[in-house]
Amino acid sequence: MARAAGPGPRGGDGGPAGRSRAPPPSPSGAGRPAFCPVPSRSRSPCRSPLALLSIPFSRLTLEPERLAFAHGYLDEVPEELAVELESQRADRLVAPFFRLPDETDEAELMARLVALAPAVTSAALLDALDRGLAEARDGSLAARRALILQATSVAAADTCPGRAEPVRALRVAGSDRGLLHLLTLRLQDLLEQRPQAEPDCPSITALRAAATHATALDRMGLRRGASRAA
Repeated sequence: MARAAGPGPRGGDGGPAGRSRAPPPSPSGAGRPAFCPVPSRSRSPCRSPLALLSIPFSRLTLEPERLAFAHGYLDEVPEELAVELESQRADRLVAPFFRLPDETDEAELMARLVALAPAVTSAALLDALDRGLAEARDGSLAARRALILQATSVAAADTCPGRAEPVRALRVAGSDRGLLHLLTLRLQDLLEQRPQAEPDCPSITALRAAATHATALDRMGLRRGASRAA
């Protein structure tokens, strides 16, 4: 005779005794974990390749520098735009010179100028320094000294022939005797290494006239100081 089935050592779910069966998932999805939402295809945006390309193109339009150097999008840049971008970059690169103390020595200035050589041409660097000095409200002795050093460098003589950069350096030195002395020493070294640069350099007469004018101004200043002290 067959034995009637009854509750044995196993639980009513066929598993080990004492282990309850997990509740069946709710048809509404209430039993589903909160961190695993059902993806909704209706919410996923459909981006075409043209829509994706419009993003970088819009950024390039708003930022001229990226436009100039985005070789993947443009083959060449108009010459006027390239010159303008180089001028803007040079202005940013020389800006620290106008924040340096007046007593900054030539060694530090030369190190900074040499560090900028791979990033900007001598012509763009000198033009940027000159523009900054024209807008500066203070003496900017460090920036003026930097311009004199760059204008009388061998690199400027080799890459800027015919621009008369040492003549510009004389104008920047003005009536400052220290700057005129620096310019004179630099011109001597330059002409020893590059005699062909002489046409771009100020004449001896111009240097003497500037030195005489500076000496006269210094004497006038000393006389005024002595009269005030009296």
